Amino acid sequence: MLCEGTRCCAEALRSPNFALDFAVCTHAFMAALEMGNARLELPPNGRIIAIAEDEFSEIATTESPQGVLCVLIPPEPSDKPLPTVLHPFVLILDRVSEPGNVGTILRTAWAIGLSEVWYTEGTADPLAPKTIRAGMGAQFSMGLRRFADLPEAALALNSLGAAGLWCAMPRNGISCFDERFALERCGLVIG
Repeated sequence: MLCEGTRCCAEALRSPNFALDFAVCTHAFMAALEMGNARLELPPNGRIIAIAEDEFSEIATTESPQGVLCVLIPPEPSDKPLPTVLHPFVLILDRVSEPGNVGTILRTAWAIGLSEVWYTEGTADPLAPKTIRAGMGAQFSMGLRRFADLPEAALALNSLGAAGLWCAMPRNGISCFDERFALERCGLVIG
């Protein structure tokens, strides 16, 4: 799995769920790293490959590369048990297919303190490079769990004693400003 840029690489390296296979840096980034000016700490025992900037530009996936990328070993698909507490709620992405949208949603979920985001088949891969860039590394700070479809996710949610399941519907339903709208211990579906 590829992660590029200072911020995304820093978030990935902080996560206990992802292991660094190796990092690739430009010579200039490596010099900044050695002087303590890179805002990133690569593990001292990690494999780091320094290359010229023109070579880095050829392998980078961004238009304006920052001079660092990490190749990570992702965690195994989640066989871990479901969380015991829905705190504050679980966000469920149902077939959100645009990677940039998925990344932005994950970044927002992380910012409001969600610890789990679930997604169904047909949703853009939350660990794809474009999604990671849009999420600014949020993926590395929360649990991601994949389900075949929304009914399977709803069953898992019910098994946790959820108080309800809300679906984002632009023209129907209850407004999020209505007093009956409460997300605590619920699932919120976007898609």
